[in-house]
Amino acid sequence: MISAVHNRSKTFFLTGILITLGYYIPYFINGENSYIQILDNLDSTIAYLNVLKENGTLFNTEVPFPAMEGLKVSNIAYCFLPRLLLVDTFNPFTSYILNELIGRLIGFTGMWLFLTRYLLKESKHRTIVSFLTSLCFSLMAYYADYGLSVMGQPLLAYAFLNLKEEKQKISSYLIIIFVALYSSLVLAGVFIGITLFAYYLYLKIKNKKTYRPYVTGFCILVLTYIISNYSLFVDFLSPVISHRTEIIYSSSLRETITRSLEMLKVTQIHTGSLPVIFILFYIFLIYIHDKQIDSKVRFLLKVIATILLWYLIFNLLKYAFPKAHILTMFQSDRFYFLLPFLWLCVTALLFDKIVSYKYGRYLLLTAFTLLVGVAFWINPEYKNNLKQLCGINISEPTYRQFYDTRLFDDIHGVIGDDSDSNKVACLGFFPSVAQYNGFYTLNGYFQNYPLTYKHTFRKVIAGELEKSAERKAYYDRWGSRCYLYSSELQGDLWGKDKQGEVRNLEIDTTTLKELGCTYLFSAVNIRNYQELGLQYIGTYTTPTSFWEIKVYKVGEKPQDRNC
Repeated sequence: MISAVHNRSKTFFLTGILITLGYYIPYFINGENSYIQILDNLDSTIAYLNVLKENGTLFNTEVPFPAMEGLKVSNIAYCFLPRLLLVDTFNPFTSYILNELIGRLIGFTGMWLFLTRYLLKESKHRTIVSFLTSLCFSLMAYYADYGLSVMGQPLLAYAFLNLKEEKQKISSYLIIIFVALYSSLVLAGVFIGITLFAYYLYLKIKNKKTYRPYVTGFCILVLTYIISNYSLFVDFLSPVISHRTEIIYSSSLRETITRSLEMLKVTQIHTGSLPVIFILFYIFLIYIHDKQIDSKVRFLLKVIATILLWYLIFNLLKYAFPKAHILTMFQSDRFYFLLPFLWLCVTALLFDKIVSYKYGRYLLLTAFTLLVGVAFWINPEYKNNLKQLCGINISEPTYRQFYDTRLFDDIHGVIGDDSDSNKVACLGFFPSVAQYNGFYTLNGYFQNYPLTYKHTFRKVIAGELEKSAERKAYYDRWGSRCYLYSSELQGDLWGKDKQGEVRNLEIDTTTLKELGCTYLFSAVNIRNYQELGLQYIGTYTTPTSFWEIKVYKVGEKPQDRNC
């Protein structure tokens, strides 16, 4: 009997692994013609890592990064050792997909272990419920370049519960080290640590025990985070003032409250997109049926409510004191990175209740299908890749089209390969495209860079900022996207099919030249390029390109030449 149960459990586990692997069939078929999320992926991290690899600086944080004067590799704050090893071993696209796949497999495995060994240990339905809940976790959209910041949480919880029970200590310590090396201290590590410490205090007060293995594990977690993020601490002590000191909270009271309430619909996009509203709907139905809610569910809901309340309070404080740098330098509301894991713990307990009802298996499969189906529906990356498989055109570029190495090789052939002397600025498309292709860019998207550079670059775009109050506030109050802006353009995705054009671009090309700019790459025509002292070099594209890049050489304005 025990052997049969074990074999059944093993079958479900392996089936879950195969389904998680099957998620990547569209990516395997499409290859680099797959669509990859642009926000905080193609527009930043993927390009940065490729630049570091090409320059041989993946593991050297103290060297300059070839963009925006004064920027160092440490400013990128990318400390996930396993991800760096993948980048060093494989090409950029393959390393990205492998990184995401590893995260999903660890997410499924960790959730499976946590549920079967602890949360649902006493349930006779734990196998099927753990299987379905773990799939909900491993198949949701998430930001893979945040490593195991979200996907590693169940495995970490499993390891610490092992230590609490004083079993499997060596393997649990190794799990803790691995997750810490593969996750973000700033995004999730701090908040995971606070939660684990609070749980320890609760255990110690309740049971009057020391739990030495647990304390040892916690110390290992903290020490690993400190060692792997040493450059972050060095930068914190640096005399260079960050542009983040000028960040001013600019949302209205209505936007602040609305954003908080939206977390009751879907978890925050960077943490993994989970349709919470369906989970709340299941809670409501169970309450109607049973006239009560399980004590474990009530406890988890209280924890979730506390996180959501703190998120609201913190953002209300930023609204009330928009210039309080202590509130803008570090987002202490990021406990919301714990929400996908916590909501799925609730889901597991709800599934376990549903399956015990009459026709429980059918109800369980229905609830699971709805939850996963909506999770796929709100995942634009996967929807676009399915469209690609079906031969349906998508409006945004694929991975290959976005970086378009063939097109930029042609441009390199025209202006030369000397990145030290050829510094460029980009208009109408993301600077990460040029960075990926080996160009030193004077604009870019960075979460931490010198404030002096922000002020200097503002002189370049001051004329355009004055035309748009929205763009002016966006740059002055935030500024992480240090881009060339035009009031005539909306966004930075101007493909050749749009035939975009700027009639009157007001930028200070004198300051741009002083920054070392030799060429301006534009995805749109600049009608007044001669007035700006720009020399038109040519237009470059290929039959399969998304972009059509106009190359202008930066010279002197006519009035400058007359002086």
